[in-house]
Amino acid sequence: FMDRFSNSCREVAQGGRRGALMLTISVHHPQIRDFIKIKRDLTRVTGANISVKLSDEFLNAVDKDKKFQLRFPVDSSEPIITEDISAQELWNEIIESAHACAEPGLLFWDTAKKLTPSDIYTSEGFGSTSTNPCGEIILSPGDSCRLMVINLVSFVKNPFKNTAEFDYEMFNQVVEKAQRLMDDLVDLEIEQVKKILEKIEKDLWLNIEKQANSGRRTGLGVTAVGDALAALGVVYGSDKSIKLVESFYKYLAVGAYRSSCNLAKERGSFPVHDHGKEVGHKFLERIWEASPDIREMSQLTGRRNIAITTTPKTTTPTIFLFILLKNFLVLFFLSRISSIFVFTLNTFNGRCKPFSFFAPR
Repeated sequence: FMDRFSNSCREVAQGGRRGALMLTISVHHPQIRDFIKIKRDLTRVTGANISVKLSDEFLNAVDKDKKFQLRFPVDSSEPIITEDISAQELWNEIIESAHACAEPGLLFWDTAKKLTPSDIYTSEGFGSTSTNPCGEIILSPGDSCRLMVINLVSFVKNPFKNTAEFDYEMFNQVVEKAQRLMDDLVDLEIEQVKKILEKIEKDLWLNIEKQANSGRRTGLGVTAVGDALAALGVVYGSDKSIKLVESFYKYLAVGAYRSSCNLAKERGSFPVHDHGKEVGHKFLERIWEASPDIREMSQLTGRRNIAITTTPKTTTPTIFLFILLKNFLVLFFLSRISSIFVFTLNTFNGRCKPFSFFAPR
């Protein structure tokens, strides 16, 4: 089936752009060894990315050099197929394949599900099953990959000088505005889905519309982390850089979740929101501890978006936009409607340029 899915993806194209696909499998699946080696044959599965869902059970077995269980069904308490194998031997096979052909990718699945707020609402249809094709945002069936990044280097004052410093106040302001734009993007997507449904009524698109309306998931992140550290005169990988990166993401998460709560006051929370179900969630509790006012807002009016932040892969668009818009703060985001919106802020005078819109023909 991997070859069939891959070929189908390659054959589906629009405006010169072919489809994108992520194939994932649990590390406990009995055919895991075939899965991780399939791309060593360079003629197979050329139209999809592949990743392995790693469980805590497997990782602990690797750490302690113990055997672990392959089973099917993988989530069954009474599987019909079982086999105990060496966890370290399988780990070595995964690493060898990744070294040989850059895949499979690794998804720390148990950790992701524990920390993703949307999984609180599994019974409402938001349980995570896989990721988007690039693997940066964990998704439930029918949900969309909506991504936006903020250029960190734009917030460095006096870059590459001894007086360099990061403007956290401005960063926080931009994060809150960016989350508002992300929520607007959900509405833009819903508008496009409605146009599709006017022409063809299919369960797939109805489910996509339902998930967009019910969860309003977003994927706000940052780019140019390494450039920002360099502009601040901090060595990448040093203890100081680790603390700085942690502060970048702390301000991102707190600002984005505060913005989402403020949006809930204006526009309403995502329909299935239930603050009581979220109490005790590891990730949300860290945000509430850092900023107790967000907890209060969540209790009173909820938040607008079921899950909010991620770290998109931005190599190609970042290089393109750096050339096109050098010395400008850049926000760009993508969605299922396959459009790219670019917002620029001149870092020399702080003035916003007119919004630009790029869309494939």
